[in-house]
Amino acid sequence: MWSGLVFGKENKGGKFCLCLPASIGIHLASVLSVWKRVEGSSLINWSGQSLQKLAPTLSCNADIHTLILDKNQLIKLEHLENYKNLMQLSVASNRLVRMMGIAKLTHLRVLNLPHNSIGNVEGLKELVYLEWLNLAGNSLKTIDQISCCTSLQHLDLSDNNIPQIGDISRLSSLKVYIFKLIFFDDVV
Repeated sequence: MWSGLVFGKENKGGKFCLCLPASIGIHLASVLSVWKRVEGSSLINWSGQSLQKLAPTLSCNADIHTLILDKNQLIKLEHLENYKNLMQLSVASNRLVRMMGIAKLTHLRVLNLPHNSIGNVEGLKELVYLEWLNLAGNSLKTIDQISCCTSLQHLDLSDNNIPQIGDISRLSSLKVYIFKLIFFDDVV
């Protein structure tokens, strides 16, 4: 079941909709507070288009603030530098193994990358405005760079292979933290 919320002013593209699985159990208010701040933004939704690559010639209008690439077959995030003003990126349920290309999106506030095959957190040091990060359902083993995201308010690392939490004391803005620790007993 999916919950959809429509908000924003009427503009050329009309209102935009944020759809989230009703079962994910996150604080919807925290997501909306970030999404509402870019009210009236232009949105590109290429979900479920069987995309395997992002072409360098994709639309890169400076007004594009939200890019949704969910449910495709992307392995890499290429040519994202064309979206210099991107504030929200969702690439859920793809085949990503790395987060390369994210570092160039210095205006990002929302980064949604659940249900991929990402093994390491990378490219987050430059994302000083990042407020909402979802890396649930990946293959993460460490979360080293997350402590650099001092504006982070929501963090979901559930369903990963992270054996221990590093120092997240610098994340003073963090309000929602979803984490399931995996314990390894009698590992030889």
